[in-house]
Amino acid sequence: MGSKEKILKNKLFWASAAIASSLLFSQLVLGTPVSVSADTNESTSTQSTQNQAAAFHDMNQHSNESGAGMPNTNAANGVRTFSSAQNGDTTTQAAAQANIQTFAASPLTMMSFTIGNQSVPRTDVVDVASYQGWMTQANFNTLRSLGVKGAVVKASEGTNYQNPFAASEVQYARNAGMTVSMYHYSRFGSSADAVAEANHFANTLDKLNVGKQVNVVADVEGNDVSGDVGGNLNAFWQTLNRRGYTHHVLYTGKYYEYSNAAINTVGKSRTWIADYPYTPSANSMWNQDFGAWQYSSLAYLPGASKSIDVTVDYTGLFTQPNAVTPPAPAYDSISSTKAVSYDATIVNQNTRKDGIYTAAPYHTSATTAISNFDGVNYNNQSVHVQAEATTFRGTYVQVKAQDGKVFWIDKNGTAQFSFDKVVSNKAVNYTATIQQKGRADGIYTAGPYHTSVETSGGNSDATKYNGQKVQVIAEAVTTRAGGTTYNRVKLANGQTFWIDKRGLTTTTATGTSSYDKILTTKSVSYLAIVDQTHRADGLYQEGPYHTSAATAIGNANTKSLNGRLVQVINEATTSRPTHSTYVQIRLGNGKTYWTDKLALTSFSSLSPILSTKSVSYSAVINQKTRTDGLYVDGPYHTSITTLGGNDNAKRFDGQQVHASVEQKTDRGTYVKVQFANGQTYWIDKSGLTVK
Repeated sequence: MGSKEKILKNKLFWASAAIASSLLFSQLVLGTPVSVSADTNESTSTQSTQNQAAAFHDMNQHSNESGAGMPNTNAANGVRTFSSAQNGDTTTQAAAQANIQTFAASPLTMMSFTIGNQSVPRTDVVDVASYQGWMTQANFNTLRSLGVKGAVVKASEGTNYQNPFAASEVQYARNAGMTVSMYHYSRFGSSADAVAEANHFANTLDKLNVGKQVNVVADVEGNDVSGDVGGNLNAFWQTLNRRGYTHHVLYTGKYYEYSNAAINTVGKSRTWIADYPYTPSANSMWNQDFGAWQYSSLAYLPGASKSIDVTVDYTGLFTQPNAVTPPAPAYDSISSTKAVSYDATIVNQNTRKDGIYTAAPYHTSATTAISNFDGVNYNNQSVHVQAEATTFRGTYVQVKAQDGKVFWIDKNGTAQFSFDKVVSNKAVNYTATIQQKGRADGIYTAGPYHTSVETSGGNSDATKYNGQKVQVIAEAVTTRAGGTTYNRVKLANGQTFWIDKRGLTTTTATGTSSYDKILTTKSVSYLAIVDQTHRADGLYQEGPYHTSAATAIGNANTKSLNGRLVQVINEATTSRPTHSTYVQIRLGNGKTYWTDKLALTSFSSLSPILSTKSVSYSAVINQKTRTDGLYVDGPYHTSITTLGGNDNAKRFDGQQVHASVEQKTDRGTYVKVQFANGQTYWIDKSGLTVK
């Protein structure tokens, strides 16, 4: 890989001139193989079967950023030279694919060949970048027909560059049936740089939508790579893991300065090693202890004028697709922890929505990795804090709640308060008037002022209710200012809140009120319609208006029943100066209320029950010539719930029942019967055949 764009080092070309004759003599006359270390001036004589090795970093076509160079060939003289390029391909027309290309000012020669040539190592994999932007789908199809099974496509470089041909190269390779891997040309010199480059790489892969199963290759070969290369590379891998790209492969040179540190991060089996013999041979397969070996950058498609980097895949590293596996979980580490002991309150959960975690702080283990919003269940509750722990996300506290549960929560979701204590609390029942002249009291739903988080914020909302009559239902003394009394009051609309007792006035010094007396009461049973067209009567559950503290506050709630049919079940007169008559009404849903009798109109009598007796006999429902109704609450037309006629008895025609009660009304005799399933109904006795 590396840079076909980088200017071939003078140390490789011109400095080698001084030893050219001796090297050439060694190679051609004595037959001694010579290897040249990558990116060094050193030449060494070796008695091995391996041929001479060229500097891979100056030959491959990997780097695209400013300052790089790329090779071109001169058709006239067959000499391979280098010219400067930035993010582009300025290769001139290459010479015909001869067996040998010669570098200027160097006696060393490097063999070029056509892919498919049986005399050189096989080509399992090619790697492509923007320099191969000339390649078409037909070219990739040809490669596949020649036995190429994998393609490694450049995605990115540094923190800015993206290969503009990557999308088409990936698509062409996959269309041809090749396994695709992706590589990033690395330039990082620190852990922070490595993280930034990994995120740039991952962002590019996400944009290309190549899938998380691809191999992701870190190309570590450049001169600007520095520092703790192994540590920085591990930060690079960890960042890719977090982004879901877990199939890591290293590309580096056999003699690269940092190769050992880099290889140690993945192992040899996951390393793609670059090592270029000047004369590659199928009989001399180098680097078989690595996953794959890139052996040349001078391979050509049949009839093509531009070269491609080629590789032998020893282990299926680039030719066997990876299984789609979930990324390894990366949990937060706990940097510090300490035992503490203080009380606090869980606050602001309606907006914060913190999670609570039993085992440990959030995202420090598998059991705490899934977020939740359960802190809202403890909003404004007092807790005891037992421990604090810090992760990179912040500080978490371990708390014990009032229900005995122990869990961790973000410390920012708690607060330490000192509240007033409630010394005494008792139920009372009298009426009073909110009096805010010269005052601006607060009102609090959850309890007396400053006895909890919810009541700690002052307000002056009592002024909104100035002059309103209220029912006082509770009285509490707190530790505020040596002992302050608060009352819980109930408004006419049912709303309740606490207020300073000094913000109320009562009709008597004893805190009681003079209520109307009930003079007469009687049971009745008739129907009526609620008529509030020109009225605004009150509705009371506990009794007639102003006969108790619970009924002392007027309202206009009868308007909500306007036009409804109701059953009147009781009448009462009170000592109110108007000598009003109040009626207790029953709605169709069974609820009962008291209201002024003048709120009703269109009275209609119900059928009276004339007699009742217990019986015990069996009978059969007989509806052959009848259509009787069935009623749950009593005989037909004796209450508001039995007014509507029905013919439901027909559904039970022929079923046996047991009779237990008979009642006579002005409409006939009705029987309470029980069916086999235990249900009971009232039915006209004429609809039964008694056994």
